[in-house]
Amino acid sequence: MTAVDYGPRRPAVPVYPISRRQREALLWIARGHTHAGAGREMGVTDNGVNGLLRLVYRKLGARSAAHA
Repeated sequence: MTAVDYGPRRPAVPVYPISRRQREALLWIARGHTHAGAGREMGVTDNGVNGLLRLVYRKLGARSAAHA
């Protein structure tokens, strides 16, 4: 019997890279800052941080910062 090559395997979960800005927002939250605090550090509003994190969660399939 011979081995069959089906080509390169794809990851089970699609990989969506997060942007530098999204990663920065996630890191501020991981360090214990509130959305408003992270926004002050990044020079954006807390709603801006909220939007960045929402995109991160969607890309990673997470439901929260702890899950991400």
